[in-house]
Amino acid sequence: MTIKDLVKDNTATFDSYRCGTFYYTIPYLNENTNDISDTLRLYQFPIPVDDLGNATLNKTEKAIHLMRYIRKAMEEKTLVKV
Repeated sequence: MTIKDLVKDNTATFDSYRCGTFYYTIPYLNENTNDISDTLRLYQFPIPVDDLGNATLNKTEKAIHLMRYIRKAMEEKTLVKV
């Protein structure tokens, strides 16, 4: 899975808030598998409040707008399968 595959035409949804961190979930359609139970995956990634400044977060956001946080989560291994 690449960052492009994950954010293209996709939407992230607010899931929860805990200890200064917002958590968003994002669906990923895995078309490279024959296992039907592994076709649609849901991933969660963090967004630290300290990093937002005066930004507004909505319940749903275009994934491309959160690409910075998704990329960081992929690099830091904090993008987790839910």
